Amino acid sequence: YSSASYPQKSFNVYFRKEYGMSKIEYPVFNNSQVEKYKRLIFRNSGNDFIYSHFKDAMLQNIMSTMDLEKQDFQPTIVFINGEYWGIHNLREKYDKYYFKYKYGIDEDDVNILGICGGIEEGDNTDYTDLLIFVEENDLSIDENYSFVSNEIDLNNFIDFQIAEIYFANYDWPCNNYKIWKGNKPNSKWRFLIYDLDSSFNYDEISSYSSKSMEHATSIENDWPHCECSNLLFRRLLMNDDFEEQFLNKFVDHLSNTFSVDRVTSIINEFELLYSNEIQEHIDRWDYPSTVENWGNEVALLRSFANERPCYMAGNIISFFNLSEFNFDCTEGIMTSGHNNDLLLFPNPSLGNFSLYNNSTTDIEKGKASIINSIGQVVYTQHDIFISKNQYFHFNLNNLTEGIYLLIFEYNNNITNQKIIITSGS
Repeated sequence: YSSASYPQKSFNVYFRKEYGMSKIEYPVFNNSQVEKYKRLIFRNSGNDFIYSHFKDAMLQNIMSTMDLEKQDFQPTIVFINGEYWGIHNLREKYDKYYFKYKYGIDEDDVNILGICGGIEEGDNTDYTDLLIFVEENDLSIDENYSFVSNEIDLNNFIDFQIAEIYFANYDWPCNNYKIWKGNKPNSKWRFLIYDLDSSFNYDEISSYSSKSMEHATSIENDWPHCECSNLLFRRLLMNDDFEEQFLNKFVDHLSNTFSVDRVTSIINEFELLYSNEIQEHIDRWDYPSTVENWGNEVALLRSFANERPCYMAGNIISFFNLSEFNFDCTEGIMTSGHNNDLLLFPNPSLGNFSLYNNSTTDIEKGKASIINSIGQVVYTQHDIFISKNQYFHFNLNNLTEGIYLLIFEYNNNITNQKIIITSGS
């Protein structure tokens, strides 16, 4: 659904000498070292226009500690010919002037490519040659992996993948995809993240329970995938060193960048930033429908922040078939009972507890994994069958006292429940 169909429109501002100013020289964005701009975007928040109205800017703020470029942000109240035009999100534009004023790269010395190497600025020869090499060579071989690591900035690439995966961005990777590099001999391709509106609980396919590792590595050739869209990531995962770097960085970001407290705090800051103006914006555009509904949309963002870490950890453990994953997601997670299809009781227990299938269908080939507080998988069972309105019993009185996480995969779903094991004394 195109955001251009919404009543409030986004628009770009271009500064040109023939109009009087070749560029603007002003500290447009707070805490930015840049004070020269050639092009700016007044954004209607894209597909998030009818929801929180700040999601993309908020998510780029969350990833500010990652090795990623970001588009600076300033909320603005716009008047056009004296008419109130509501809240627009003033943003930087990823183009040759962005790299000129932010990184001192001459506009004729930068290459910016889109999906599958489509040229936006400069030349794509290096990148298309790289894709051919990756497709034709085994990257588990160190020599081949070394060649690729000399062509792309691996630290940036890993952070790019982690952010897109964690945010559960469905409108990617064969959309909203740009890369860039300069022409100096040691320049490497870097990956740009933007337009994150269709993520972070946007809908059921970008919810906190999305299996985003599978999405990021899909070999399908229909939107939002295409033949070359995730070729680099899929092939690099064949290399053990890359996989280890990816997993280690994911643990670090789950523990810090995406911690529940940090992300919730940022969401609250954005909510406060918009709260005084949102009613007048609604009066102008009738979107979101009411201030109360706007608050409900913001609450969905907080729900994602709270629930995503454990689902993401479960998705990673399942995808890579790990015996341990050094991330404790039990802090801050909701206690059992938030999944009405599967009920766990008693909880706390001595290690003997049951799952009750409260859904309307049988569960076939379920998989249970139980993880301790340091990320070790202490129990796994496959091919679990639970008829509707029936129980499956766990007899795990060998578990030591503590807090555990039960991750249960069934019928193309993943759910999690916090388990408390007591000594009974």
